[in-house]
Amino acid sequence: MRILVTAYADKDVLLQTVNSGEVFRILEKPLSVGDVRNVLRLAVERSRERALRQQRLMAIDETLAFLAHELNTPLAAIANFARGIEGRVAAEYSTQRQGEIGQAASAMHDNAQYCLAVLSSFLQSVRSTAGSTPRQEPGAEVSAGTLVASLIDTYPFTGDQRSWVQVEMHGDFPVQTLPNCVALVLSSVMSNALRALGDTGAPNLRFVVVAQPRQEIRICDNGPGIPPEVMDRLLVDPVTTHAGAGGSGLGMIFCNRVMQSFGGGIRIASASGAGTTVTLDFPNFKNRMHRSDR
Repeated sequence: MRILVTAYADKDVLLQTVNSGEVFRILEKPLSVGDVRNVLRLAVERSRERALRQQRLMAIDETLAFLAHELNTPLAAIANFARGIEGRVAAEYSTQRQGEIGQAASAMHDNAQYCLAVLSSFLQSVRSTAGSTPRQEPGAEVSAGTLVASLIDTYPFTGDQRSWVQVEMHGDFPVQTLPNCVALVLSSVMSNALRALGDTGAPNLRFVVVAQPRQEIRICDNGPGIPPEVMDRLLVDPVTTHAGAGGSGLGMIFCNRVMQSFGGGIRIASASGAGTTVTLDFPNFKNRMHRSDR
């Protein structure tokens, strides 16, 4: 942010300087301490607004790529199942073959429903915030608990999956930046967990919302865990244990980038046979403000 202090008050020169966009404010000598303080305060506020706007643009970029991935993965699975059904059309169906076709058709339906639910949720959230200013009123804040509850209410569970899911609230906190993107991240992480729990005897998936000492949402499952060779690369390289179902391994990379774009992040703790915990870390804007005030 550039502030020009000058005793040279030629009108044309000053207008050209301001119109070029290179200077935020012009102060004319002799200076008033009050005026200088006021202009510096405005410059700091404008700089923060620019930084926040840039973070939002980066997050939107990541979210669009993330959304494309989330839709592409189940659509690829649908295409694979469709090809399998097509190859069996001319064959004489045995009882076993009929069962396989039925399972494939069911999987096609579930994946299509997931695509529609993700897209519908994203469009609805974008429409509800269209035209809103970046700064929300306190009463309009979306809390972490609300995001989790909304996800569970709208997610296209199959079979008895809904009974696997529990929520623990250890306080709550406002999601002050890009709740639409956080909702997509939560949806992707839960989708991975439900897939991992498919062959577990007594499946359990817990959302844990924690407000203190750090603001975070944990997604814990008692599934088979993640092999060490995959864990080491999960947030860095496109690795997946579900390639046969159309997975590309890019989901967690995009999720982490979305969280990082507004100062958060993702941590993963897992071991083979010991379940997995994915933790979404959120920046504490209140503490940051206190530190800047000092």
